[in-house]
Amino acid sequence: MSSFQPNSEVTSIPRARLKVFGLLALLMLLTLIGRVYFLQVIEHEKHLQVSNQNRIDIKSIIPKRGLIYDRNGILIAENQPSFTLTITPEEVTDLEHIKQVLQQKKLLTAEQFTILNHLATIPRRPYEPIRLRDRLTPREIAALVVDQHVLAGLDVEAELRRHYPFRDITAHILGYVGLVSVKDRARLNSISKEITHIGKKGIELAFQTQLNGTPGYAYIETNARGRQIKTLKTNSPHAGSDLMLSIDVRLQETAHQALTDFKRAAIVAIEVATGDILAMTSVPSYDPNDFVSGISRQQYTQLTSNPLKPLFNRAVQGQYPPGSTIKPMVALAGLDLGLINWQQSIWDPGFYQLDQHPTRYRDWKRYGHGTVNLQRALVESCDTYFYSMGSRLDIDDLKLYLNQFSLGLATGIDLHGERTGNIPSKQWKRKNFKQPWYPGETLISTIGQGYVSATPLQLAQATAILANRGQALRPRLVKATRSQQLTTDLTPLEKGIYSKQWAFNEPQSVVYGQQPHPQIQAIESQHWQKTIGAMEQVIHSIKGTGHKISKGLDYRIAGKTGTAQVVAIGHEKTYDPESLKEEHLDHALFIGFAPAEAPKIAIAVVIENGGGGGAVAAPIARVVFDRYFELAQVALEPTEVESASSEAMQ
Repeated sequence: MSSFQPNSEVTSIPRARLKVFGLLALLMLLTLIGRVYFLQVIEHEKHLQVSNQNRIDIKSIIPKRGLIYDRNGILIAENQPSFTLTITPEEVTDLEHIKQVLQQKKLLTAEQFTILNHLATIPRRPYEPIRLRDRLTPREIAALVVDQHVLAGLDVEAELRRHYPFRDITAHILGYVGLVSVKDRARLNSISKEITHIGKKGIELAFQTQLNGTPGYAYIETNARGRQIKTLKTNSPHAGSDLMLSIDVRLQETAHQALTDFKRAAIVAIEVATGDILAMTSVPSYDPNDFVSGISRQQYTQLTSNPLKPLFNRAVQGQYPPGSTIKPMVALAGLDLGLINWQQSIWDPGFYQLDQHPTRYRDWKRYGHGTVNLQRALVESCDTYFYSMGSRLDIDDLKLYLNQFSLGLATGIDLHGERTGNIPSKQWKRKNFKQPWYPGETLISTIGQGYVSATPLQLAQATAILANRGQALRPRLVKATRSQQLTTDLTPLEKGIYSKQWAFNEPQSVVYGQQPHPQIQAIESQHWQKTIGAMEQVIHSIKGTGHKISKGLDYRIAGKTGTAQVVAIGHEKTYDPESLKEEHLDHALFIGFAPAEAPKIAIAVVIENGGGGGAVAAPIARVVFDRYFELAQVALEPTEVESASSEAMQ
């Protein structure tokens, strides 16, 4: 019996296949190892980052917003606890009962109830709370606590919210903090995405970065559904800086109350020595607290549709014909250009006519002032005298001089939205009207009419420059800042002493005759003195247009009244307020500073459609002047706190 011998050709086929399969398996194994190496080693950081993004959520920690004080340390913008009603969908066990209780206690509006009715359809993670209502009162919170055990899913959360204790009195200075809009959100960086409130107007907007501080953040581990598991790491936020404003809120209150009887008006008071804004009020005003938690559509519509425009800051944005209030500045220009002098007189029959021109440019006094020199022209506000000077004056020269007094230029105040007013020129008219400049337009420009306009802030700044005899200090609202972040290299005792110190801002000055128009030479000192002397007589002379406010004064005021036409009155017609609509009545204006011999405060008052400057605006300024010196006297007297401090130090 012979043994079996396999065919070598037959056995070679399986072996060849095994080798091919083995090579394929090896190749696949090497590919797998290479891929694993590529993913785990080469692209380790990339996939770790992606994994962490899916696993770790970065949450912003909102910093405490900086506080705002007036110059005396009185708090005018604070952070108060605010209680918000929220509902967490996954914790709710009986939604109908919650609706019934909230309706019974009248805690939600019809609009807020729609959130509950569509709770299941709201595109939100079920474990994240949904806001139902802000600003719960203590009584409402107590009413909820009583039934808390049967209101699963309903909760009251506390947070700090901005509050303005002086409400409408400081609204146009501070502005307000409001809910972040979609447009605001697009400007925020990734760390600040969870900020809910941001400065919208006024100081809150202009100093948003400083007040808001630096957000902190927390690395939070989450599961696949996004639910928080634990906090891995936290970086604390840095609170915003506090601001000390230049305003005296007591003077601000007085200025605001002085305008109570007027529909539209503004007052600006400046400290002559520093450029500090002591008071700046605009009426009508509004309550900025309404915006903090989100103003209702109805409230907002009422504000924006109000013809008196309560949201409009007339002090820095209202542009008015300044009328005769600019005559002192125009006089200084004429003196420096040699067009007039203190000795020269003209005859005023009650009007002025250009050569070979039929138009009569009328004086406010129908039958004229008779023989008038510059002193009398300023004291009695003679229009004809300035018409006569204007006939020899180039409008471009006048523009250069008035720009030196911040008229027609931005003052540079630390607020957004300041308007520049207008001092016209030949080029300006060609650009805007495609017409040449006419001589008669120069005449009416010298009395602050025609194309001339200025803001109350500009008029106050021009008055301060007059008081300083040509030195201009940039007006400012923020006097100092104070960081809330403690320096790490200080001892605990030093931290308590130094962490709350204010960093004061130095005032920036510009001397008359310097930039932006260095070609204009400084005015002779005698012209400043005599012009200011004439402004004193406006108040203290029996013939002065502001004499009405001199009664009982124990200090000297240098001032100038102004009455500005709103609509043109024919040269042959007489101004008749009874025949005009209210919005067509003259504006009443006044500028002044005191004490005249050593100026401390400069004031500008504008009363829209108020009538005569001497009769209406000047008395308002007197109220503010009196309050300023009353407060200055109080500040000189030692307080009980100061006395106690002195005794403790001894």
